Amino acid sequence: MNYSKLFISLLYFCASVCATTSYSSSYNEYSEDTVGSPDSRANGNQVIVFVHGFRGFANPSQLEEDIAGSEGFNCEMGIQQLRLDDTGAIIDKEILQPYMIDEDDKGMPIWLVESGFDVWFAHYTSNPAGTLPLAENAACLAQQIAEVSGYDAEGKVTIIAASLGGLVSRYYLENEALFHPYADNVEKIFTLGSPHKGLPIGALVYLAEGLGMDCSVGQSPGCEITRKNMRRLNRKKRALGVDYYFIGGEAPKSNFEKKLNQWIYSALRLWGKNDGLVLSRSARGMRSHFFDRKIRGVTGRLLTDESHAPNIGNNSYTAPRTNGAQSKAYLLCVKPVLIGGDIKCV
Repeated sequence: MNYSKLFISLLYFCASVCATTSYSSSYNEYSEDTVGSPDSRANGNQVIVFVHGFRGFANPSQLEEDIAGSEGFNCEMGIQQLRLDDTGAIIDKEILQPYMIDEDDKGMPIWLVESGFDVWFAHYTSNPAGTLPLAENAACLAQQIAEVSGYDAEGKVTIIAASLGGLVSRYYLENEALFHPYADNVEKIFTLGSPHKGLPIGALVYLAEGLGMDCSVGQSPGCEITRKNMRRLNRKKRALGVDYYFIGGEAPKSNFEKKLNQWIYSALRLWGKNDGLVLSRSARGMRSHFFDRKIRGVTGRLLTDESHAPNIGNNSYTAPRTNGAQSKAYLLCVKPVLIGGDIKCV
């Protein structure tokens, strides 16, 4: 028996079933009452909410020591603030999403704190035991954003979401059937390497086999982020009053020092240029073929030469570059949009 063909057939079946399952009534329990409204806690600083990516790797040893010991995240962890002491060192470092900074604890979250922003880390359920469907994790994110939106002077936060976190965030912003009415507590969203156009089926097969994203064992994104299913999301309107910025990378092979990461990068090149895990066209919401169309309602897009995350390759979206400079995603888009300057993500 050809087990590889059988596996691919099963994956196709799962992709057609898992992502079309109707939402349970528990999602609709999220209502205006749970959102709340801005209160007197505002301190005048703008609130930034970082949303992590997929953390459901079933076999951490496959990515060597980078994520060894990482158990992923759960919704129950809630939303937690990044704080620095007088020396600039991180307080409560265990709450930090480690792949957003480098080994010297430098990166985009730290740069924003140093620039006077209040930085928070939201947590949804993604770990080796299972990653919940996008809709369930979006409901979790919605509650956490509601908790901190009142700290912002205008009651609206800015989301910076990595990879799968960008899709979780969009499910909150764009699914009125689940979160009606939309809480109107997000001003901007930046996504870093998020597969807005989905992943090609061949890439899904690799992820399912090698990285534990098999939807049949509790990793729902393995079904939900096919190109077909993402088209359903992309046909929806972008959230009214929210500025969207999609950032994607066309990384050179030299960014990837480890053989496994080089192999993933090279395999994905069969479908197009990528950041080591997600195609740059998909991350920027661009056309993926002649009959396709780019995602509408996006305020700005940025193409960089950066990698998906510091644990995947050098010169990532959120960590300092090898020459010590801040990342291009930060310097050319995030920083000028939030602070001022020449905005390159247009």
